[in-house]
Amino acid sequence: MRLSAGIAALVLFCPFAPPQASPVLVDEGLRWVFPSELGGMAYERMEKYTSDALGYSIFYGRDSFKAVLSVLTLGREQVLDGPGGEGIDALVQRFREELGEREENGQISKLQKRGSAVVPMQGTVRFAMTLFQYYEGAPRPLPRCAALYATGCRNRFIQLEFRYDLKDSETARLLSDQMVVQLIDLMGGESSDLALLLAQCDAAVNDPSSYGGRLAARQVLAKTRTLGELNVYTDLFPWEEGYAKPRNVDLLMAAYFAGMLKVVVPAGLPSGGEYEAFDAMLTAYRNMRDRNDIQPIAKLEEWSAAPDRQALYQQLLVEFEYALPPGE
Repeated sequence: MRLSAGIAALVLFCPFAPPQASPVLVDEGLRWVFPSELGGMAYERMEKYTSDALGYSIFYGRDSFKAVLSVLTLGREQVLDGPGGEGIDALVQRFREELGEREENGQISKLQKRGSAVVPMQGTVRFAMTLFQYYEGAPRPLPRCAALYATGCRNRFIQLEFRYDLKDSETARLLSDQMVVQLIDLMGGESSDLALLLAQCDAAVNDPSSYGGRLAARQVLAKTRTLGELNVYTDLFPWEEGYAKPRNVDLLMAAYFAGMLKVVVPAGLPSGGEYEAFDAMLTAYRNMRDRNDIQPIAKLEEWSAAPDRQALYQQLLVEFEYALPPGE
């Protein structure tokens, strides 16, 4: 990857905003919202580590481009802001050791450090960037690069690992520039209470059984309990209760209320959003089925595949006697 001397200009004078992507994780303590797309790479999964010192990681990818964004403390009580604080060297060394272990195990070869820099060249949020190159693959290993971006912010280390094929260096430079822009925007701001709640509603639907989805589900259900009488059509929950209740089905309930909250809370309504709740539940179900996070539920299989969910919803209201047939 060629170090981009113009990245500071990109950050300061970029004529376009980074694409708006749906949230997958809301860190309420930091008041940060992590997107489902980073640098043009789509969200793949996330992991919350058992050790609080290692925090959590969000994985993104597109073809041979792979990125891992991590928020962690390494067990330190204090993390200084910026790319030069104590602990940044430890992150770089840790990354180098991980690559070294892969080399010792024969997974990669010819590992070498290619360079380092601080990017962007100016600004309140900057990253220490270290670039490595190695060979990977069989039967004919190809050159590949691994860049580590690290900084301190709000008593956390922010670490971005970016891997790509050497032949794609030009595209990698563009993606890395875009990732830095997005992270600067994320780390430099602070979402409002309403923005955090709406982001949690989206995260509860996008990947319900992930760490971010479960965090969001708790917040959504907690907010729901503070509201008055919402219109909930229980016949739209077509699963068994008790011992026969499917694993993770409570996350569908959270997604249902997430769809409802996105309507009633911003507008200050006492109730509403019944269709949006139904639609969000079906979307969450499809997302969970795609990840094999929930067993098939016959009615939800049928409903989520409907070409017109709005028409299906109206039909179900009549079928379950929540509404009169049209014309009556």
